[in-house]
Formats: sequence, C-alpha cells, structure tokens
Amino acid sequence: MKTMVVRKTRIRWDRVVTAFFIFSAFMYLASSIFLKSYNVSLAAQQKQNQQLIVQTKAEVDALTIQVKQLSDYNRVMEMASVKGLTTQTSVVSIYN
Repeated sequence: MKTMVVRKTRIRWDRVVTAFFIFSAFMYLASSIFLKSYNVSLAAQQKQNQQLIVQTKAEVDALTIQVKQLSDYNRVMEMASVKGLTTQTSVVSIYN
C-alpha cells in the first residue's frame, strides 16, 4: 500500500507583502485624485456662495436706503395731506 504524503501549503510572505504594497499604492493614488477633484469643486462652490453673499448684501443696502427715503417725514406728511389727514386730528407715527 502506498503512503500518502500530505503537503502543507506554505504562505509565501513575500508575495503577500508585495500585493499589500501594490494595493496600498493604488489606494493612495485613487484617494489623492478624488480628494483633489473634490477640493476643486468645493472651491468653485465657495466662490459662487461668496458672489451670492455680495449680491444679497447689495440688495439689502439698496432696500435700506429705499426704506429711509420712503419713511422721510416730509413725504409722509405730504401723503397724509393728500388723503385728507391733518396732524391735529390724526396721529402720524414715523419709525426709523
């Protein structure tokens, strides 16, 4: 009768280490490219948001000036007199 020879599979550590380093290098390159492109897109979005903020501030300033012009005492008194209101019988309040 023949005797069976059982062979143990040996792990070749040099191949495992080489595969690990190749995988690590690939993941480094992939993550580096992804992060750079993501950073560029965030910078573009930040620039767009800054432009929107500047535009909104300009609109707020314009509206503030318009409110001050419309709440001018002489204008309010003129509008009140056109509608038949007088300062003796009516109370006119102006809030600035």
